[in-house]
Amino acid sequence: MTGATPLEEAEVDWVREATGLLAHRGPDDEGRYTGEGVALGFRRLAIVDPSEAGHQPMMSADGRYRMVYNGEIYNAPRLAAELTAKGVELRSSSDSEVLLELFALYGPACLDRVRGMFAFAVWDAEERTLFAARDPFGIKPFYYRLDGTSLRFASEKKALVRPGAHGPVDPESVRRFLSLQYVPGPGTMSPRIRVLPPGHQLSYGPDGELRVRRYHSHVFRPAAAARPDTGRRIREALEDSVAAHLRSDVPVGSFLSGGVDSAVVCALAATHDSSLQTFTVGFGREGYSEIEHAVATADALGVKSNPYFISAEEFATRLPEILAQFDEPFADAAAVALWFLAREARKQVKVVLSGEGADELFGGYHVYRGTGAGYLGADLVYEPSELALVTPLTGGSADELAAPLRERARKAGWDPVTLRQSVDLALWLPGDILTKADRMTMAHGLELRVPFLDREVLAAAETLAYSEKISPDTTKSALREAVADLVPPEVARRPKLGFPVPIRFWLRDELYDFAEAVLTEAEIGDYLHRDTALTMLRDYRRGDDFDWRRLWVLVCFAVWHRIHVEGVDPRRFG
Repeated sequence: MTGATPLEEAEVDWVREATGLLAHRGPDDEGRYTGEGVALGFRRLAIVDPSEAGHQPMMSADGRYRMVYNGEIYNAPRLAAELTAKGVELRSSSDSEVLLELFALYGPACLDRVRGMFAFAVWDAEERTLFAARDPFGIKPFYYRLDGTSLRFASEKKALVRPGAHGPVDPESVRRFLSLQYVPGPGTMSPRIRVLPPGHQLSYGPDGELRVRRYHSHVFRPAAAARPDTGRRIREALEDSVAAHLRSDVPVGSFLSGGVDSAVVCALAATHDSSLQTFTVGFGREGYSEIEHAVATADALGVKSNPYFISAEEFATRLPEILAQFDEPFADAAAVALWFLAREARKQVKVVLSGEGADELFGGYHVYRGTGAGYLGADLVYEPSELALVTPLTGGSADELAAPLRERARKAGWDPVTLRQSVDLALWLPGDILTKADRMTMAHGLELRVPFLDREVLAAAETLAYSEKISPDTTKSALREAVADLVPPEVARRPKLGFPVPIRFWLRDELYDFAEAVLTEAEIGDYLHRDTALTMLRDYRRGDDFDWRRLWVLVCFAVWHRIHVEGVDPRRFG
């Protein structure tokens, strides 16, 4: 859309091209709208009310508003009843229509009423203003770019910058990626492209002023001691959330690892659907497959298990194609396993439930046991002070993003676990966990839903006492106790594993040639010390026993640079 100037034909052409680039996110339907000063495009994955009534861009009943929206509103039936009681005549059972008419009635205040995952934009033809918002956890993505008086936005960055046309790379984002293994928002590798943060809204109108502000904050209020009703509150919130997340007019399945989080989701879902299909992946190396545990859990719960083994050869062959889906460098190895998992699930279902968010809300990471104040994230690779070892770039670090969060925690008097949770909810969860969940599932036109990341579940988790999160012998203490009767005892006690990938071994063998070639050929001299990276790779192959992730982030950056900056086709790597 544009501010005060008329819409140029180039903008209309861009919308047409962008909807094609995002076809994987919505293979069921395509729609576009062009009006005075605005052009909107949409690709639809039809889940609820797959009829024409859910077609987007959607116009409000009064004709004033047009909306494009990605996500699900889980309390849509209750909101529909509220709208009807106020005289709004709904034309369908689509949650898209409910959201649009809710906005038409309440404006931005509608965000206080919705329960779900979303990124949406509404064009107000009367005020010639665009309003957009992203859900409080950042489950659904929203990228935007302001060029003069032209604002472009999309669900994925690839619609805003094409491979090979990347332009300058943001040095601060490079340094933050090397520390965190993902690029934290609101910045991106492209200085002119931004991420709308979780719990934020955006507006842009004829005055050309872009306004971004927070509408929601996660506020922990840890109790001083455990309370007797904790288990009941957690259980009731999860039961209600899973039931709401099952709302669909198409088949729903569930991811299932060997741990407690996904097992609880499956157990609760199975009470509503005894034919529930579950999906898991693993690798043929000891300690790197949860398939045996997942199958046993599925049998105990009385649901069907669909396991899939990923070979080293298949992993290596698909790796460039998978990493290309992110548009930004991304080095969480579990993403590759998730891509295969989503591929297999999409053969049978269109929606899956998953256990993301439980660790951040209930205290599930072993690193939460730490007591230091300099926490940067659940899976830190390079400390800011170590970055000079691998990059010539200076200035900017992940610590600049985490420091305000730590200061807020200090002023609030939070314990070390709550401090770490707040940092991870702001950075790690949207930047890594939910980014890989969204990209890897939507690459196959599969919708992933995360019942733990629900406002009612959050309300049950944010007042937990320290002892209800971390104990000397386990994590997520209160959660495990609350669901102990739902899953087999060994599952309730099992430590976190979560689709591990044997890259630490493959970098010495099956992936060595690939890693050496990409580090040698990629034009990365301005961003990485290439000789250092190659020396690390060769030393690692000879047996040096350092953390393989310190090498893997360099390889993943080189892969990203080859594809998105140099324009190499990921299907023709090597």
